[in-house]
Amino acid sequence: MKKIQRKELTWCTHSFSLFFALSRDSQSELVVQEALEKIISSQQRTTIIIAHRLSTIRNADIIAVVMGGVVAETGTHEELMASETYYKKLVDTQGHAALTSRTSSVLTSRDSTMSFGDNSEAGMEKKDVDWKDADPLIVFRNVTFSYPTRPSKPILDRFKMKIYKGETLALVGTSGGGKSTTISMIERFYDPDEGSVEYLGEDIKNLNVKWYRDQIGYVGQEPTLFDATIAENISYGAPGASREDIEEAARQANAYDFIMGFPQGFDTPVSGGSGTQLSGGQKQRIAIARALVKKPEILLLDEATSALDNASESVVQAALDKLMASRDRTIVVIAHRLSTIRNADRIAFISDGRVKEIGSHDELMEKPKGKYKKLVESQGRDATADLHGLDMKSKKKKKEKKSKEDADEEDDEVIDTKKESEESELSSFSLARARQMAAPDLYYILAGSLGALIAGSVFPMWGVLFAETIDLLFYAVLVCDETTLSSNGVDTCDAYWQLVKDQMQDRSFEVAGFWAIVAFGCIFGNMLTFWGFGQASERLSKRVRDSAFKSLVRQEVAFFDKRSVGKITSELQDDATRIETFTGSPIRSFLIAMASVFTGLVLSFVFMWPFALLALACVPMMAFATSLEIKTLMGEDVGDENAKDEISSPGGIIMETLLNMTTVSALTMEEERFKNFENALSKSEEHYVREGAMQGFLAGLSQFIQQWINGLQLWWGGWILFNYSDSFQFDDFLISNFALLFSLFGLASAFQDMSDRKEMEKSASRIFYLLDRKSSIDPLSLDGKFLDTKNLNKKKKRSSSKKRKTQKMLEVSEKSQVSERSDTEATDDPPLSDRKKKSSTKKSSKKS
Repeated sequence: MKKIQRKELTWCTHSFSLFFALSRDSQSELVVQEALEKIISSQQRTTIIIAHRLSTIRNADIIAVVMGGVVAETGTHEELMASETYYKKLVDTQGHAALTSRTSSVLTSRDSTMSFGDNSEAGMEKKDVDWKDADPLIVFRNVTFSYPTRPSKPILDRFKMKIYKGETLALVGTSGGGKSTTISMIERFYDPDEGSVEYLGEDIKNLNVKWYRDQIGYVGQEPTLFDATIAENISYGAPGASREDIEEAARQANAYDFIMGFPQGFDTPVSGGSGTQLSGGQKQRIAIARALVKKPEILLLDEATSALDNASESVVQAALDKLMASRDRTIVVIAHRLSTIRNADRIAFISDGRVKEIGSHDELMEKPKGKYKKLVESQGRDATADLHGLDMKSKKKKKEKKSKEDADEEDDEVIDTKKESEESELSSFSLARARQMAAPDLYYILAGSLGALIAGSVFPMWGVLFAETIDLLFYAVLVCDETTLSSNGVDTCDAYWQLVKDQMQDRSFEVAGFWAIVAFGCIFGNMLTFWGFGQASERLSKRVRDSAFKSLVRQEVAFFDKRSVGKITSELQDDATRIETFTGSPIRSFLIAMASVFTGLVLSFVFMWPFALLALACVPMMAFATSLEIKTLMGEDVGDENAKDEISSPGGIIMETLLNMTTVSALTMEEERFKNFENALSKSEEHYVREGAMQGFLAGLSQFIQQWINGLQLWWGGWILFNYSDSFQFDDFLISNFALLFSLFGLASAFQDMSDRKEMEKSASRIFYLLDRKSSIDPLSLDGKFLDTKNLNKKKKRSSSKKRKTQKMLEVSEKSQVSERSDTEATDDPPLSDRKKKSSTKKSSKKS
């Protein structure tokens, strides 16, 4: 393709859903399109556009049609429309021809070439039905609703509407008018603030939520497929559906052929992430099949084709047209392109939370100044926002908006859902309840406690054996003289030295044996400790996670509007882990520390009680110094008090940059994003110099206290041995000193775990709040009515047939009465000729 300088170049591709993830209504698109055209016309630049609606690029300098990676057609709009081109067929599917003749066209791709095939079966034949005589299926009665995050701004205002069984009702209107909210109210994602929504004459609040939602099939704008096979994804609509039901639903959704084209057919795995092998139209048809497999009474379509390209949209729309023409179910559709709902039974124009107009397409188009008519005309090629009066910002509304802006802002500032939820969560903590949750694992806790006592006693035993080892290494060998020989009962020096050698060997074997016992006790105690507390912790964690997740899925949609996904994920992961404090490492560390200190104090008092008294007085200071040292080496979790916002944190900037790398590269924002990361990194540790100096000071203070206490204890022990050598020996001093010294290691770890207690209480309070919270719309509840729709339909059919019979009887009786009256009038009154004769004789008599 040749280079075009300072020209507007438009690419028309086969698939461009990636570039239009969000759809707009006609009014919004016109306003945005006018702004873009002004920018393009006022400033000279080369512009490349990938268009979703071809009417928006009619005035482009050059239009290039790309198929299979090759430029198939180029030219202006007029040049391409002059002959039978692929571009002309694309325009016809979106233009006014679709409004006059609703026949869906299907795009097929073979050998990198595209061709159009008309699908005559996709058309809808409209049948005139008098809906006034029909019984309504769903009724909105003066519904007023506002979202929980913005309760001061109502979305629906005394909303009234009736939806009849078997009809196709299309909802159209401007953005923010309440169309999607109406769908949410039908699904009972929310309950109205005022008024009611009725299903078969019963308020849906009185119906069982799960049963009621099983009567409804829902297809959204962007379908979500789970990491499973195609058959499993379809069966999620109706758990327990047979293979025949799944295949039938796929046929109804025009998905059977392409599914069978895969090597594994319905067993083809579908990735829920970006690696999926399905196109947008294929995923949408699978979503439609998932909604149809349960054979719902009501089918809700929320702009099901707005995010698709022309080829995919035509195929999906053909499937939807079949469903609308069958009249097997009631269909409520939110339309993005009005040509797709021209043959709907009724069309409701919703704006400002109310139904402004309702009727068929022909009825609404007959209104000279109808809102729907303006909306239809706004989708023409030459439409502008000013021409069709879709600006919606009249002077009066502007004045009202300006006068209400301050009040609305104040209302938004007052409503702080995050603060309210945090206050309610913190008030839910109960220590007794936390212990009660751990009660089912008491057996494992007792086993772990026994192991912790054994493992804790190992520390002072290390001190005893360490003292014995030092005493063994400093074993005194006396000078061989007569006194030494006589005291040891030997005759020669060789015999004495052999005796000393044997004694040292025997004692070393004895000490080694005790080391083996301590090692076995350490292994057994820690194994029993970690098995017992590990079992208790994991079992509690599983119960908490299961209960928390079950409670989450029971909550209404408004609950998730007030909380971020990150917060909910934290409740399932971090909070459930922290609540293990009541059965996990804190109890284990505490028992080990207590057993260690208690055993060490007992041994110290037994072997040298004066030294033990001084050591006991120094235990608090020694434990404090050891905890400072461990905090400095291992760090301390400061919690979420000083945490920055996730998006503005260094990790958040990295994640945001990598996820949007295409946009960052297109805007050449690499340097700016790197600077933002540097600033966030520096702000995350603003006082690193002061904090580093403080950590160094604390580490030095810890070492000073420990070494000072060690020096004091060594001096005190030496003074006792020097003055009371008859009562205490050097071995006694070593055992008393090292038994107590080694026992302090466990005490320091206990202080380290106790520092997380505040965070544990916050986590437990959030878990308790979630478990105790009762959902206003609980889909897992067994409460509510289960309507027998079959009998109700039979009764209604009987009543309607009776009404028709009575109406026919009345009509027949009225006709008979009219005929009788005419007959009596005919017999009572003479014929006209006789009356004329009589009148003529009277006149003649008068003349005579």
